[in-house]
Parts: sequence; structure tokens; C-alpha cells
Amino acid sequence: MYREMAHQLADYDIDINLAPVVDLNIAPGSPIIGFYGRSFSRNPDVVFEYAKAFIDAHRAEGVRTCIKHYP
Repeated sequence: MYREMAHQLADYDIDINLAPVVDLNIAPGSPIIGFYGRSFSRNPDVVFEYAKAFIDAHRAEGVRTCIKHYP
């Protein structure tokens, strides 16, 4: 899925994706993170693995990434 996303961005000559978001879902009812599903997990190891897969797929397509979080 991430490779296809990066491929589509590259097809439109977009060379950076301001993602992935690496917040932990420690408050599932949070109006910023948990409620809208803006986190891979509450487990840091799971978040790391998803973020790594996201970044690796984008790099393979020549699209840069920017790890971020919501304040």
C-alpha cells in the first residue's frame, strides 16, 4: 500500500510526503489523534514498524518523507 502511494506521488512529480505521523495512540478518545485514527498504534514498537515500512517504500520510489507528530 505504501509503495503504491509513493509511486502515485512520484508519477505526479511530487518528491516529498510530509508523513508518516508517529504519534502513539495513548488517548483513543483524543480529538486530535485517537478519534480520527491518526496513529498506527499505542505500542511504540508497532508504530516504529509501520513508519519504517512507510519510509522504506517511499525511498524505493524516490519520494522523501518527513516524520512528524501532532502537537
